[in-house]
Amino acid sequence: MSAEAERVVRSLCDKLDLVRREVEEAVPFVMRRLEEYFGCRPSAEEAERYCLPLILSTLHVVVHEIAHAAVERMIGGLELSARDREALHEVMARLIERRLSIELRERLGLSTAKVESFEEQVAELSSYPELRGLRLTAEAYGELYERFWRAVEESRPVEDLVREVLSSLEWEPAAEPQR
Repeated sequence: MSAEAERVVRSLCDKLDLVRREVEEAVPFVMRRLEEYFGCRPSAEEAERYCLPLILSTLHVVVHEIAHAAVERMIGGLELSARDREALHEVMARLIERRLSIELRERLGLSTAKVESFEEQVAELSSYPELRGLRLTAEAYGELYERFWRAVEESRPVEDLVREVLSSLEWEPAAEPQR
């Protein structure tokens, strides 16, 4: 692992350790205050029902956001429209996140590595106001995923990856940029 990768790991783990320490201190305080203020204290089951989905998604969010950082590093210097830059960020981050999450589950056995389906990822993409008008089916997205990773495995340059993604995206006519 490179020195920069080690620095990233150390920095993120330090922040996660801080969050854990603060959660361990805050939860008993919050429970006491709820009892003082309202005379009630949620059970472990009730608290977990609300908190566990968020807690268990931590790894997924970290992988996704690191993927965004990698995409920014890859495309940062390219001349792109704002829409293309946003689309590349969101699509490429998900393509990367999915592959890495599969590897985390299969190679490292990490149970909280969430692998979203193509349908889930397309639904997420369609919820972004910046990507309004994007016409992308789960089938087309799955095909893009295969082509993208084939290009990565062939060590094609980032410009080829960008072209592969952008050429796969169709926009509704009203969503076309004004010239």
